[in-house]
Amino acid sequence: MPRKFISFLGAIPYEPARYFFDNNTALLSQPTVYVQEAIFEKVLTDWQPTDAVIIFTTEQALHYNYQNRITRGEGLLEGKGLEQILQRLSQQGRIGLFSAVNIPNGNTEEEIWAVFQTVFQSIAEGDELYFDITYGFRSLPMLGMVLLDYVRTLQQVKIRRIFYGNYEAGRNNQRPGEVVNAPVLDLTPFAQLQEWTAAARAFLQGGNAEPIASLTEQNNPEISRNLRLFAPAILTCRGLQITKDIDISSFKTLVDSSLTLPIAAQLRPLLEKIQEKLSPFSSDNLQNGLNAVKWCIDNGLIQQGYTFLQETMVSIVLERVLSSAYLTERKYRTNAGAALNGIKPDRLRLRSDETIPNDEYTQLFDYVQRHPGLVDLYKRLIGHDGLRNDINHCGFKTGYAMPSTLKDELSTLYQHLIQINLQ
Repeated sequence: MPRKFISFLGAIPYEPARYFFDNNTALLSQPTVYVQEAIFEKVLTDWQPTDAVIIFTTEQALHYNYQNRITRGEGLLEGKGLEQILQRLSQQGRIGLFSAVNIPNGNTEEEIWAVFQTVFQSIAEGDELYFDITYGFRSLPMLGMVLLDYVRTLQQVKIRRIFYGNYEAGRNNQRPGEVVNAPVLDLTPFAQLQEWTAAARAFLQGGNAEPIASLTEQNNPEISRNLRLFAPAILTCRGLQITKDIDISSFKTLVDSSLTLPIAAQLRPLLEKIQEKLSPFSSDNLQNGLNAVKWCIDNGLIQQGYTFLQETMVSIVLERVLSSAYLTERKYRTNAGAALNGIKPDRLRLRSDETIPNDEYTQLFDYVQRHPGLVDLYKRLIGHDGLRNDINHCGFKTGYAMPSTLKDELSTLYQHLIQINLQ
């Protein structure tokens, strides 16, 4: 995967410093005016000829710190800028390609967007990025963080490190006559926090657990695996999987126990939200079908919600009256649907391969009749003008329901159903 080191350069005088990384003051770089040199000395020691170094400069920065070096006491030192250092590193085989790219000063909103576009165009699909914002001026550090999140989403890049050389912190501890020892801060966790934020949004607003599953895979593989079972089962309407096959109770126990362990600060709130969303569910329970309807309503999965609502009603009637052994029997599901439609035993007309014993159908019909409102609710759901048909046939009918109506009616039907005590 191609690697790119992206850095900015200002037009002010920079003083020599010895930089250290990862809070290890024993591992100091050689004195250097430019933090980029220290980064390649101490961190990016395996840079390859195919890896790129890109330095973004304004016209002033190009003249004062890239081609030459501006100082406070000696004026302009021609040919002593960052370019010369990069040339030396290249000749030593420690870096490969390097270039300076011009950007505007960023004094106006138009110029800020021009900077954004220029940096964006330097990044290709699948790049691994190492980003240095030490000399970022004005809005560049904030712009850089936003840009990194943007390209990570749009171009599938990997953010490996974000560096910030804190010269001022080192100068506060400087002894007279000594070169400053300055820390280089690793700001990568801030980019990771953006990634966690996006994952949280996907899960909490849309029920999409894949981003969280990917982020937890390395340190919490069991949680990752269970998320990849549970959330897609709702997304793809796997009713039997949600109500019978997935061991949701063990998953909940796993999440609960994980919250008692030392975990990353950004993971804890997400696990708490997962815990909250899982709380209504339990293993081997048809009630999970109704919980799935609520999940769909909360996450905008309207078509899935209608499917879960209908099929859960059929399943509950079968389990309450006969046995859960019939849940996957097509003819029994057909008959339970007929009972929910209010079809009396003497008016039932089915194909020969869909018939069940008369006494069993009568039990199904009587159960439905004992629960006032159930027939009307089911007809509103799947009747000739029912919303389940409307949504599953893409609204290809005169007087189709609007999206807001489909959502509101699903919520209304769900609320009415849970008020009917299906015992």
